[in-house]
Amino acid sequence: MVLASIAVLILKTAFSIVLIALTARFLAQIARANTYNPLAQTVLKITNPFLLPLRRIIPGFAGLDIAALVCIWIGQF
Repeated sequence: MVLASIAVLILKTAFSIVLIALTARFLAQIARANTYNPLAQTVLKITNPFLLPLRRIIPGFAGLDIAALVCIWIGQF
């Protein structure tokens, strides 16, 4: 029972970190942040495994990464 609640807490935390990273990536694209920044590189490495499969299906629009928005939206449910 205790082990299950610990596992749920760890999964929720990891999932929240990924959602925050996806949001940061989308906001950095809007702000035209420098991608050579070490923090930006970390966000890119965290989010690429989630976004690359979606980008094959969902194209960008007007310089915005719509796949990131869809991934955030799906993750919230």
